[in-house]
Amino acid sequence: MTDRRTFLKTGITALALPTIARSGFALPLSIANGSSSYVTPYKVIYDERFQDSLAFAAAAQDLGASIHGIRGDVTDLWYHDLYHEWKKGPAPIMGMTTADALFCLQILAQDQRMRVVLRVDHNYLPGNRIEHVINSATPASPAVADLEKVGPAWNIHMSDVVLHCSEQQSQASCTTLITQLDRPVSEQQSLVTWVIAPIKKS
Repeated sequence: MTDRRTFLKTGITALALPTIARSGFALPLSIANGSSSYVTPYKVIYDERFQDSLAFAAAAQDLGASIHGIRGDVTDLWYHDLYHEWKKGPAPIMGMTTADALFCLQILAQDQRMRVVLRVDHNYLPGNRIEHVINSATPASPAVADLEKVGPAWNIHMSDVVLHCSEQQSQASCTTLITQLDRPVSEQQSLVTWVIAPIKKS
């Protein structure tokens, strides 16, 4: 049987993750409030290679989250952090990474009975636009509509979205929104914003 280190080092190309839903955010509030209605992250993961992910992480840290940077590969994160934390029990994580990194983390989280409850694929389009394909298994919130008007600050706004992801899980839903930028898209690879949390029954 393949061990986890071998699995993580195989460089698996991201497969299509199970469709869970699209849409469903809570209103932006500081997590310092400690509201039990939101998923409380153990760590917020970001990819140091991408400017949008860096902006996302800085905003999450400003909101009180503990952040952890990677460079595509999640092996060190797993062996030096998550493996030990998850031995104690399920601990939610969130992030903005590549789809490959999310794929690996999702597989590892299954052993702790956790799943992706929010996934937002950010697809960079011609004409300085970003398409947000939002899959969610949490209740819908009007805050999702802000993605259509936040412009270049969409990456910062995503920190509010994930840090105020509802603990309640419900029927899957779906939404696609477009953000118009005032500058050319600089990233060369699409990113994914996500929340992995313990499985809960509605």
